[in-house]
Amino acid sequence: MNTQFRRVLTVSAAFAVVVACVAFAHARATDAGNANPSRRAPTLQDAFDRAYRGYTPASVTTSRARAPRFAQRWRVALPVDVVGLPAADARGVVVTAGEAEVVALSLGGDVQWTTPVSGALVNAPRLEGDRVFVAAKRAIVALDRTTGAVVWTSPTAADGGADERANEPVVVGDTVVATSESGRAYGIGRADGALRWTVQLATATTAEPAAGANVVVVVGVGQWWALNPQTGDTVWSGDIGTYGTSSPVLYTDGNRAVAALATDGEVVAVDAGTGEILWHRGAEQAEYFQVPTVTADHQLLVPDHWGRLEAFNAHDGTPLWKVHGADAVAEFGEPAVLGPELVAIALDDGGPRIGSPSGSRSLKIPAAGHGVAMAPGGLLVVTTWDAAMNYVVGYAVDAG
Repeated sequence: MNTQFRRVLTVSAAFAVVVACVAFAHARATDAGNANPSRRAPTLQDAFDRAYRGYTPASVTTSRARAPRFAQRWRVALPVDVVGLPAADARGVVVTAGEAEVVALSLGGDVQWTTPVSGALVNAPRLEGDRVFVAAKRAIVALDRTTGAVVWTSPTAADGGADERANEPVVVGDTVVATSESGRAYGIGRADGALRWTVQLATATTAEPAAGANVVVVVGVGQWWALNPQTGDTVWSGDIGTYGTSSPVLYTDGNRAVAALATDGEVVAVDAGTGEILWHRGAEQAEYFQVPTVTADHQLLVPDHWGRLEAFNAHDGTPLWKVHGADAVAEFGEPAVLGPELVAIALDDGGPRIGSPSGSRSLKIPAAGHGVAMAPGGLLVVTTWDAAMNYVVGYAVDAG
């Protein structure tokens, strides 16, 4: 069932791209005179950037005294065909299981609670204070972080209608902002689940949004938007490529908030408040389900569709280092940062890839790898899929 789910999801995304491309081609033909600040023709700088995207500055460490070591601390078996992407915080780990329930574990691997949630997707739950927010096939569901009790359910699909898959939501103050596959965005009261606003975007969206600097950044097909989280109003929008587009990441660079994503063979970073382009660099193909992340030492990590990863200077986009290895399709979610210039990348076969400037290797796990997350205390959490029995596994990481 899990393999079938992936194929359906991929086909659906591809169909959405084709439809959107036709719509955007028509829109651009009728509005060719309106210049968009996020759209520009290729330049000589583009060619230069692409030619040197493998460049590694001398300041970047390219070798280690020894390889990182991993010791399995615990393993929890779940009799389902897929365990979703993990989310972790100081209180433990939360995952979805079998598109039917949500399971919370302690950092020691003890099951704390299990709650049935119909259609719970493989997206990582959003852990926010006393709540767990779960994306499902027909709703966003809020659970109590301590007990797992359902606090509220906010539907994304009409009664009797087709499924309307949600994407992992974000929380901004007292508002939960969510999107769904047809391109709707929702502002939901964090405390009571009341719908405060809804907006129909111009395209489908299967990427998870990112929040910060009083905006929520949403990626669609060929376009992205910054929304006011309190009203749903568009703060800015920009054209992006329709191929190889990641989910967005939003981070602080000095006194400025930056939104970035990978799209059409490059990484683009803009001012999150205005949409003005700050820099762009050549990059590998990405997917909506992959999420760039920014490390504590200000490196922007961008995974690609084939299980590789490239690190950029988050300030100006300078290429820093890359993770190579045998091609394997990367899974959903963001890389797990294990230490300085050391990451785990989720793959759908053979276990997660452990990458650094000095190379990469696979971590052997009980079944095919699915998701990764770093928990407090140096604990790498890995989930598996597509076996008779699947697992949540905790590994102690010694980064060396």
